[in-house]
Amino acid sequence: MISFSYGRVKSVDAAKRAFVVEGNKKTFTLGDQTVIIRDNRVDHFLKLELRTGDDVSIFDIAAAGNLTSYIMVKQGATNNSTLSIGTIRRIGSVTLVRKANTDIDYVMGNAKVFINMKPSRAEDLRMDEPVIIVISGTKTLAYVFGVYGVHK
Repeated sequence: MISFSYGRVKSVDAAKRAFVVEGNKKTFTLGDQTVIIRDNRVDHFLKLELRTGDDVSIFDIAAAGNLTSYIMVKQGATNNSTLSIGTIRRIGSVTLVRKANTDIDYVMGNAKVFINMKPSRAEDLRMDEPVIIVISGTKTLAYVFGVYGVHK
């Protein structure tokens, strides 16, 4: 099961690898594989920190052991971006199928592509497989994360 949350970080407990978002009763737990997108940087939480006051978008993938999987901090280059999930339907202009079964075309542009957190190419993305995406503006992809076999 995948859940989505967003808000402002209320508190961070580095020792417990946990944080709380304002207005949310859940404590989010960070795993070794948690991906943090901050400005123009992407890395695991061990290298990028969360701070009290950060505006964040969060994807939790329950199958990943109840650990928060993807966090986008709305700062700098990602300030006006959106974190989303979809399924690759076509490469080039990427089409994603949303929960409502609606196909949406996005411009690939200079999107950075990662498969299982390793830098990759758009051609390496698999058709009909889930991806986590960062949309810059309205129709341009900034990041595409293929997560094959990692979060099952």
